Amino acid sequence: MAYKVPFVNYPLQYLNLEKEIDAALRDVLKRGDLILRSDVEEFEEKLASFVGTKYAVALNSGTDALIFALKAAGVGQGDEVITVSHTFVASIASIIHVGAKPILIEVKEDFNIDTEKIEEVINQKTKAILPVHLNGRMANMENIMDIAPKYLPLKKEDLVHLKSLSYQNDPVVGYRLSFANPKPGEMNIVISPKGIEYESIIKEGTG
Repeated sequence: MAYKVPFVNYPLQYLNLEKEIDAALRDVLKRGDLILRSDVEEFEEKLASFVGTKYAVALNSGTDALIFALKAAGVGQGDEVITVSHTFVASIASIIHVGAKPILIEVKEDFNIDTEKIEEVINQKTKAILPVHLNGRMANMENIMDIAPKYLPLKKEDLVHLKSLSYQNDPVVGYRLSFANPKPGEMNIVISPKGIEYESIIKEGTG
């Protein structure tokens, strides 16, 4: 029988970091800091510093992270959000959840959004562009950064598979970072450079 290569090898990932993972779990359990305690706050601060923004908010899911970010940007009923057709359902669901309409753009050879088609679908209802950086490859941010300021007050990014790439020597700072499967663990981060957006996200999450 031919050997089958597993899609994700969680046991191997754990064995490679067994001592560090076990020590971290024991420390958290001994302190009883199980939900939204010092470890999360420390991680938020370090991540914000790493990507070069002011705020980072840990959330339970990528869907909620995108919903909170869209609401903080003022996207709502009757608006349109341009995004890519080749993406996880959360990208589309979050747009629908806030009452907006997703406008889907096909991909190019790198499986990222075809930025040359964005301006064709922009109209008075367009409120945001939500590109998805997939498989460690950035969408064509040069084109998006040229297009967005001409039509939109804000630009949002879904950084699902992008951890530390940079655009023109600047960290790619957008709204969502995912640490969900197939990455070990489950966490999603909303990052924001502006206090007013940060306060809106916090209010949405606690209100």
